[in-house]
Amino acid sequence: MCNGNGVYTKTPTKKERKKEQLFDRMKERIQSFLSDGTKAKELLKQECLKRAKERNTFLPDERTAMITEDETDLVIRRSFQYIIALTEINLIVLRFQVHHYLYQGFKESLNTFTREVLVDDWGALVMPDGEVKAQIQELEGKIAGITDSLLEVQRIQAKF
Repeated sequence: MCNGNGVYTKTPTKKERKKEQLFDRMKERIQSFLSDGTKAKELLKQECLKRAKERNTFLPDERTAMITEDETDLVIRRSFQYIIALTEINLIVLRFQVHHYLYQGFKESLNTFTREVLVDDWGALVMPDGEVKAQIQELEGKIAGITDSLLEVQRIQAKF
């Protein structure tokens, strides 16, 4: 290739250009992921748009009038890859739906759980125990005795 000054420079081959593009993309990705998130988001958005605009062919345009054995194998391999991709997409969608179903069920059970726990009559939640009832009466008697003793001490102190 002539650069206008009569000096010829070597034109890179397709393989070299592809290799250079690959290195440039990797550098750009690493730099974007190491910097703030907006660059990474923009890079991912551009790659997604590029992939969406790419035209994938089922068979190469340069084919013979009659389909050959190699082209048949290529069609079978591409069909298999397509079926695998569809299966993966279906699994992702199914996994999302199952997680959403479980999340909704968990959310509903939490709502009913709080309603069941926040009841007006807490006594209905516990089975009555005669032993505990006797201990409570004993403690109430002790509290009453201590309260009476405290009042007596205060009356004595008030006299002095």
